[in-house]
Parts: sequence; structure tokens; C-alpha cells
Amino acid sequence: MKKFTLLTIALAAIFAANAESQSSANYQDGFFVVNEGRYGTDPGSINWFGADGTMQYNVETLASGTNPLGNTSQYGTIYGNRFYTISKQGARLVTFDAVTMQMLSSVSEIGGDGRAFVGITTEKAYIGTTDGIRIVDLTTGAVGVKIEGTSDEVGTMERVGNYVFATSRNDIIYVVDPATDALVTSIEASGVSGLTVASDGYVWANCGSSVMRINPVDLQTVTSDVTNSLPTQWGAWKPDLFVASPTEDAIFYAWGGAWSQNKLGKLTLNADGTVADDTDFAFTMPAGMTETNTQEFYGTLGIDPHTGYLVAMTVQSGWGSNYLYNWVHLINTETGAIAQSYFPTNANGEGNYWFPSMPVFPDVADPEITLTDIALDNNMLVLTKPNIISDDNLPARAVVEASTESGVFSVENDGINLTILPKKNGSGELKISVNSNGKVAEKTVAVTVSGVGGINDVMSGVRVYVSATGSTLYIAGADSAQASLFNAAGCHVADIAVAQTATYDMSALATGVYFVRLSQNGTVKTFKVVKRK
Repeated sequence: MKKFTLLTIALAAIFAANAESQSSANYQDGFFVVNEGRYGTDPGSINWFGADGTMQYNVETLASGTNPLGNTSQYGTIYGNRFYTISKQGARLVTFDAVTMQMLSSVSEIGGDGRAFVGITTEKAYIGTTDGIRIVDLTTGAVGVKIEGTSDEVGTMERVGNYVFATSRNDIIYVVDPATDALVTSIEASGVSGLTVASDGYVWANCGSSVMRINPVDLQTVTSDVTNSLPTQWGAWKPDLFVASPTEDAIFYAWGGAWSQNKLGKLTLNADGTVADDTDFAFTMPAGMTETNTQEFYGTLGIDPHTGYLVAMTVQSGWGSNYLYNWVHLINTETGAIAQSYFPTNANGEGNYWFPSMPVFPDVADPEITLTDIALDNNMLVLTKPNIISDDNLPARAVVEASTESGVFSVENDGINLTILPKKNGSGELKISVNSNGKVAEKTVAVTVSGVGGINDVMSGVRVYVSATGSTLYIAGADSAQASLFNAAGCHVADIAVAQTATYDMSALATGVYFVRLSQNGTVKTFKVVKRK
């Protein structure tokens, strides 16, 4: 054995001291790791890694008195203050209180072996299986019918805007309308494995030798080749080593071999849907516990929304007893340097066959609707999700609903943006509801409309359009003004200074809908344009 030199925290003694008080634990400041367990010997398990450096093992057993998990517990997530675990066999869907980890319910038959879980409303979720997507009643815990048209093995699922996206082993991505539980379409995606949602609001798919960007509004796609082939996980399914940053336009991925990966890369996401390697990100895999072995990744990657660290789990390279050695690393997302490492053993300080699968992060903050009262003139107003809510989750994943009974204005919702359209002068109310990761916030906002039908529209002569070639955005007829360009996902693309006329090069941008918000002499007006080429 050689001395392990990383900043490593192995705290079996602290575990033993804290075990008696686990039934009243409050799991908020830190993160969980769901472990597969050793098939044929041990069921899955859940470990807790506190921000104070402590580790607490098998928290599902400590809180409930027995281990309720099934075999090969591959997936976990928190939704609506509930912790849902998915196993491949046995107790396939187990629900816990996310704060205390007390078990609430357990379901064994879900229509196939378990895969992934995605929350839809406070009363409904979808679960992926080896035979399509099933609907889960969250009020009773019952697993219901399969969504018609989905079949074969379903992997990762993401809810963005008006759709749920789910990968299938059949080289397609299912697109489901969660309002009707109906399959809308299937996107062909050769080699597709996993999905992630980036800060730009787009859904990104791992297709092995390429990545695919999906617009969550119009479902247009852009496919880009990657330098390093990304591993896919259908052979013995597990969530992909493929995760997007919630704060920058980047995706992190592991690579290196068909079965084991020991390298970590970072892709920069460009506005036109292409990607590039971030050469400033340099991760070095640490050595193992023996002279001849290094470490390699096991399970998936995650980014802690509270600390910003990339969380990665590793095991010692090789087979058999090498899996007794496990690490959890916190990685700087800018540099690739390891900031801290944990060395989880068992309650006696010995190596253990955890087979770590994925990190799960507590959902601490409730969403808050920050939108205040609105005053409109004769111009529509486009509201993006960051304009509406403050949240510690990715705003693109939040579901926003809006309605009005007023004849003064109307509201359109494409799943990503709200568009307020004035109809006549007067006042009315806009009712907004936000579901962020199963937590709901509601608010009523006053909307006042004036200037409709008037003759003092200072921007009545302004024209905003895209050239026939699709390469140039034109703004004409404005005096001294400031324009901001947004994509269909509501993400800011560029600021444009306008003096009578202005042009902006759109050749590098993807086709689709864009919004130009023009501010002139205190008046704000939003124009919708379409880039078709």
C-alpha cells in the first residue's frame, strides 16, 4: 500500500457517533449518493455526505429500521420534498421523506425493470422501464398504464416546457405531452443514450460520437460531432456520465473506454448549436490505493447547485476486490482541479462494495415569483422564466402556467416564455403558477394597459426583420435605441445599439424563433422574428 495523498475524509468514527441520532436527521446541507449495491449479496443503499465533511452510511436503513431498497438501485431524485429511488429489480420504486429519509411507500411491479423518474405535477410523475414509460400517481404511489407508443428500454427523461423528452434504446427520443400523456413525436437520434438540460434552456442528447441540441419549443435539432467519443450506457443501463452546467453554457462528460472511463472533458456550447472542447479544463484522475491501479469513474456525474462543484464517484480500476475502494470527488468546474475528496468505507472503516450510481442534491429553497405589477402600452411583453421566478433549480426546468379572465390583455405560453398581448386600455389580473421540482408558488400580478389605439406610438415606424438568406437581422426606423436579442428558449443572445438603423449577423445562430426587445425613449416593444435558413 502507498500513502493516499489527496484531501480525503474517512470518518467511520463520526458515523458511529451520529448513528443513534439518525432518525431525527435533517438532510439539507450536503448531498446523497445512491449506490447500486452488490448484486446477489446486498440491495441498494444511500449514503449522505455532509457539507461539514461528515459521512453517514445507509441512511435509508438508519431512518426506517430496515433497508427497503430493491436490487441494483440505479436512480434517485428529489421531487416535491420526496426522495424517489428506482431499482432494477425487487422494490423498484421506493419513496422517502427527503428531509428525514423515513420510508413512505414501496412498489415492486412497475411494468418492467426500473430506469429513471421525472416529476410532472404535484400529483403525477413518469417512470422509465424496460418496456416504455409508465404513469405514476404521486398521491397514492400507484404505478398505472404505459404511455401509448412508447416501448423498448427507456433511459433518461427530462421535463422542459410543454414536453417530456425520453431516450429509447431504439435510437429515438420520445417527446410526450404531459398534459395529455400522449406521444407527440419521436426524434431520430442514432446512438442516443442520455439527456441533460443546459443553462441555455435547450435539451442536449448524448449520441456517442456526437451531441444533439433540441429546441424545447419547436423541437428543431442541431447535431454536432465531438472529439472524444462519449460512452453510452445501454449494455447494463445506468445514467450517463453526461451533465450540463446550470450556470454556464457547458457540458461535462467522462470518456476513455467502452466500459471504463478515466478522463473528464468539458464542452463549450455555442449559440449555433455546435460545441467545442474547453482546453482550460484539465482534470487528472488520482491514483488508486495500490501501486499498479488508478481510479476510474463509476456511476454518473452531477453538479451541486448549492456549491457549484462537479460531483464524481470513482472506484479503483480493475475487477473484483478493487471495487472495495471508492471515492467521491468535488471538482472545480472551471479548472478541473479536485477541491475535496471523500473515501467512503463502511461503519467499521473497511472497504465496501457500494457500486455508487448517482449523486442526489437536496432541494432546499422554495421558488419565489418575483414578477411585479406590469404597465403596458400598445406593445406586447415577452417574459422569460428568470424574469418571473427566483429559484435554486434551473429555471428552464420549472413549469410556468399563466391565465387571465381580463379582456384587457391576453397571455400566450409556449412552455418557455410568456407573451402578454394588450387588447384595450384598462386594468386586469395575470394569475401565475410555478411548479419547480414539485414545489408550487402562486401569485396574482396587476396589469395596466394604456395607449391602445392612440396616435403617440413612438415606435410605429420601426421595422425588425431577417434577411431572406437568414444571415442578417435588420432594425430600421428607430432613433437612438437599445435592442436585446433572445432565442426561443428565452435566453439572452446579444445586445445591439441602434441609431436609426442597425444590423446583426445571425449566420452563426440556429434556425428558429427569436425575440428582439427594443427600448427607445422610455418605451419598450418586443418584435418576433423567424430565422428560416
